[in-house]
Amino acid sequence: MAIEFHKVVEEVKLLGLEDKIYLRDLLDRILLEEKRKLIKKNAEESLSEYEEGRIKFGSVKDLRKEAYDD
Repeated sequence: MAIEFHKVVEEVKLLGLEDKIYLRDLLDRILLEEKRKLIKKNAEESLSEYEEGRIKFGSVKDLRKEAYDD
């Protein structure tokens, strides 16, 4: 069951200082884990694209040459 955001905020306001600090730390850990998962997903996608030959490396000069040679 989803809780409306404003209701969560109002409930958090009612918490004591220690609970608010604990909640902040918990949210920091949750956000960090989500960021790690996103980085992992992006890395896996990039590796897959590289293995499939869909990613090319080079200088700007190389990219321009390839774009104009097509």
